[in-house]
Amino acid sequence: MVHGIRFVPLLTALSLSLSALAAVGNNPPLTVESRFNGAGSAVTSQGRVKLELREVRTDVVLPDGPAKLSVLVLFEPNSGAFLWRLDLADVSASLRALQFADGQAAFLKDGEIIHFRAMDGPPRLFVLEFRGHASSMDDAEAQALKAAGESTKHRGWLDPGPNTRVISLLNLDRDFTVPPLSVATSIMPKVTDVRWDADAHHWVVTLKARWTAEVILDANYNVVSMRKIE
Repeated sequence: MVHGIRFVPLLTALSLSLSALAAVGNNPPLTVESRFNGAGSAVTSQGRVKLELREVRTDVVLPDGPAKLSVLVLFEPNSGAFLWRLDLADVSASLRALQFADGQAAFLKDGEIIHFRAMDGPPRLFVLEFRGHASSMDDAEAQALKAAGESTKHRGWLDPGPNTRVISLLNLDRDFTVPPLSVATSIMPKVTDVRWDADAHHWVVTLKARWTAEVILDANYNVVSMRKIE
């Protein structure tokens, strides 16, 4: 379980009998197929706060044909801060929410949610910032789906977008995710802890794959150092 994130396995998984159009104008319409609601928490400098999670499974027609996409929405009800992320949909209606709980992290700072997740092949750390504000999860979802429709029109869902920093982890060596001299499938790294050091003015991100690593980033998410810690 990721430090700072606690997942309530399943609250609702609703398949809608009537599709709702999520985008307007000339944006590709995102047709809602199902919703999965869950709960977790985000780290702050003072402790943890509760998050509402919603994974919205959608259908969309892209220039190269129809696709199924997943929009994951994180919402902090006290501040109204929210963040959304777009991925390919999985057969499971809750996979992206479960992945968030199992190996990703969120940090609430200065009124925005900052999302940290790691990927393999090659190993990278993705940091997503989004200063969204909503009155409820339903409002956050509506804003997220409209923005996701705009994203699929202008950039394509594979483009991480201007709010995402992609940080190479290759300096941790190949055996961080793959055993030496092995052609076996690599291990997906997990974010197990995130801290903001206000005195040093930097982020400390702890990652776990075959071993544990510490990555320090400055306030603009530039790498200060990365090292094996165990």
